[in-house]
Amino acid sequence: MTKTAKLFHITKKGEPAVCNASSPENCPLGSHFSSLQAAQIYSDTINERSELIESYTLTSEVTESPEDILAKPLSRVNMLQKKAPDEDLTEEQEIDSVEKMGKSLLEETKSLLRDKAILLAWQPTDKSMINKRKLYVKRINGRLGLERLDGLASKEEIEALHAEFEGRKQSLEREEQEAKEKAQRFRELENIELPKAVLLNDIGSYSKSKIVGKCYRGERNGVGNANGGAIFYGKGIYSTTDSKEASAYGDVRPVSADELPSNPLALKTQASFNYLEQSICKQYGIEKRYLYSDDFDVSDLIKKMGYDGLTMGSGKERIVVKYF
Repeated sequence: MTKTAKLFHITKKGEPAVCNASSPENCPLGSHFSSLQAAQIYSDTINERSELIESYTLTSEVTESPEDILAKPLSRVNMLQKKAPDEDLTEEQEIDSVEKMGKSLLEETKSLLRDKAILLAWQPTDKSMINKRKLYVKRINGRLGLERLDGLASKEEIEALHAEFEGRKQSLEREEQEAKEKAQRFRELENIELPKAVLLNDIGSYSKSKIVGKCYRGERNGVGNANGGAIFYGKGIYSTTDSKEASAYGDVRPVSADELPSNPLALKTQASFNYLEQSICKQYGIEKRYLYSDDFDVSDLIKKMGYDGLTMGSGKERIVVKYF
C-alpha cells in the first residue's frame, strides 16, 4: 500500500478520525487505516458488536446442549489490531480485508453470546460441571472483552435478566419502528444531496462522446438479462467497456448513444459505491438496512441526486447503467 500523508484511527467515541500522531506507534489508540472508508467500516463493525453484546437476549434458540458446548474448543474472536496499515495492500484490498474481518468478528461474537446464554440458563447439579461452566463462561466473557468475568447467575438473577431483556426487546422494537419511519421519510424526499466526502474523493470522469461504440451488452434472443442487465445497481440498461464480460450474458453488441446516460454519477470503484451508501446513511441519520425498499432502489436514490445513470471504474473495466 502506498503511504499517504494521513492515516485514520478510531477515537474513544467509536468514530473514525485523522491521526495526528507522528507515527501509528506513537498513537495511544489502536488500529490505523490508510483510507477513511476502511476506518468507517471498522468503526461500524465495532459499534455494531457493542450493541449486539448489550442487547443480546437469553431467549435465543437452543441448538446445542450445555454439555456439548463445554466439550468444544472456545472460538477466538479475531479483532483487527494492527498499529499501522499493511503497505502491500491497495485501498480496495484494505477495505475488502476489513469488511471480511468485520463479518467474521460479528459471527464469532454471536456464537459466543449464544453459547453463554445457553450456559447461563442451565442449572447443573454435578459439582464438576458447575466448575466447568463457571470457567467456560469466564473465558467467554474474556473473549467478548467484558469487564465482569464472574458470568454466572442464580435462578432469580436469570429471571431478572429475562425481565430486563424483555423490556430491552420492547425498546428495540420501538427504536426499529422509528428507524423505519425515518427511512421512509428520507425516501420520500424530492431531492437527495450527494455527500461532500464522496464528491471530494470518489467521483471519476465520464464523457459520453468518448465511450460511444466502446460499450457492450450481452443479450440472448435480443433481450438483456433482468430489466436490461444485472439489477444490483437499480433498474436500467446495463453495459460495460469489457466485451468479454458482456459475453457472459449472451450475444455481444455495442450499445447505441441512446442507451448510454448523459449525466451519470461517475464513481471511481465499487468501494466508492459502498462508501456512497454509508455516507448517505450517516448524512441523513438512517440505518443502511432501511435505505432501500420494495419501491425504492439504487436507481431511485441516484435519480433523486439529479443523475440519469451510474458508472463505476474506468478504461476497459467500467460498468455503465442508464436508468429507466
